[in-house]
Amino acid sequence: MKYLLRIQDKIKEIMKEKNIKKNDIYSFIFFLLIAIAPLIISYFFNISINSISIGFLLFSVSLLTFLILIFSGKIILKSVVYVGLEVSLLLLISQSYCGIDKSLQTDQSSEAIKFLVVFGLFFIGVMFFKNLYESFIEYKEKLIANDKKENSLSYWVLISMSAFMIFFFLYQIVLAFTPIIKNICFLN
Repeated sequence: MKYLLRIQDKIKEIMKEKNIKKNDIYSFIFFLLIAIAPLIISYFFNISINSISIGFLLFSVSLLTFLILIFSGKIILKSVVYVGLEVSLLLLISQSYCGIDKSLQTDQSSEAIKFLVVFGLFFIGVMFFKNLYESFIEYKEKLIANDKKENSLSYWVLISMSAFMIFFFLYQIVLAFTPIIKNICFLN
């Protein structure tokens, strides 16, 4: 037991000397296990190391893509929640206008509501993309803080995959809101 405590103290001392953080150790152990796992599986189950390595590679890429999808979704949803109240109010006003009797709708009121909806959509779009940009920059700064290398390949792969996923989510939002906007009576 004393021997294990001395080893633990020695490891902590080396970590302090080399300025190694606990998160770095956890990442190292995780990737070490991923690297050793195919060797252990091939030894005990008599399976080709190539097929195991390809399986672990596909699993790792899938996991990375899933995590990037989650972070990109968080960025998009943060921006959507930010402008959600404005969108709801704008849709409520426009649908209420469409619900009133046609005899009460004048040319001036129709033009006024069109202006309000178009200006409101423009304003909401600007707010959405401003918040989206700020969230993406915040995410990018976290990546730089964790990686400490802005020009590394892994940094640019993560940024480009995140940007792709964000555009994917934006496309889904456009597909979801297009029928709602087209359903507004005075925009037909």
